[in-house]
Amino acid sequence: MCIQWDTTSIIVADTEFDFEEWKTTCTENLILVGGPVSNIIVRKLVSGGFSAVDWATSPGEWEYILKPYSTCDVLIVAGKNRDATREAAFKLMDQL
Repeated sequence: MCIQWDTTSIIVADTEFDFEEWKTTCTENLILVGGPVSNIIVRKLVSGGFSAVDWATSPGEWEYILKPYSTCDVLIVAGKNRDATREAAFKLMDQL
């Protein structure tokens, strides 16, 4: 069975996402792709002390953050550069 997704309703650029609203009225968990250099939401989670990964040296991994703002969870998929981030995404897909 193949599930069809309407990607226009689930994929949002970090610059178009209202993170401040999400923190207080969250109804959905987030999957964030890209480290703090390329993703402003990841940057906010890192600067807020929620992420324990050193993304600048990461070979590509994911980090699950349980309810950073007492509401929904966050999954960060990233690495030290685009190739490492891509590798992290492939590793995650292999686990699904």
